[in-house]
Amino acid sequence: MSWLGRYKNPGAPVNNSRVLGTQYTPSTTAYVEHFVTVQLVCTAGQTATVDLLSDTATPPTTGRARASSNIVGTVIQQLTWITAPGDNVKLVASGTGTSSIVLQWEVPLGAPVE
Repeated sequence: MSWLGRYKNPGAPVNNSRVLGTQYTPSTTAYVEHFVTVQLVCTAGQTATVDLLSDTATPPTTGRARASSNIVGTVIQQLTWITAPGDNVKLVASGTGTSSIVLQWEVPLGAPVE
């Protein structure tokens, strides 16, 4: 069975307005795949980082994906992760550079097939 065959009734992609530093729970009933495109802007000597934290804790503490840059200029990177039903997610920016969300999509994968 392929990974796609493990889920039933995937939902339509949702373009949510997520905010850096704010915890959210994508779904209490379905697995959700996250696609987060971030922009990292640095000048000389700066670093910009965005961590995707996800688990059942409030706030989540387990790092699942990271985008980071110390390149002078603008860098675009994408984070992806699949959360289980009821998991919390938080996107955390750190460093002295500037981090922002450019685009964010969530795809509900449906309940796992038993």
